[in-house]
Order: sequence, then C-alpha cells, then structure tokens
Amino acid sequence: MNIINATREAMDKGIGIRNTSCKHNYLLPTNTKECYLVIPIGYKLGSNCEKIPAPRWNPKAEDILKEDWELYSDK
Repeated sequence: MNIINATREAMDKGIGIRNTSCKHNYLLPTNTKECYLVIPIGYKLGSNCEKIPAPRWNPKAEDILKEDWELYSDK
C-alpha cells in the first residue's frame, strides 16, 4: 500500500509501518514534533539496547513513492 494509506491505518490502530525492503527498523507515525519515529525492530522501552529510536525520519522521494508499505506491530 502507499505511505498515506499505511500511515492512516497505523494511526488508527496505534502501530507502526515499514517498507517491505527494510527489515531492521519500522516507523511510528506521530502528530508530535518528533514526526515519524524510526524504531529498531526488537527495541523495548527500558531495555539495555544498543540501538535506540530516532526522531524525525527524513525520507527520500523514492521512499514516499513506494507502494509496498505495510503495517507493523512489534508487540
């Protein structure tokens, strides 16, 4: 699906999205100043993890134009 529909559904369900080509991170869309959060798959809040979420995903045009976005829940 396109990023608009994926974001809309993810916001309704309170989950993230990812592109099928990315297996290491997913995006959590927000309406905050943090924009989309980039979250490492497997990250758990409060864990002693080397990788941490990063704010403000900065996509390239090709990312926005992709049609293979999917919903993702790390629960």
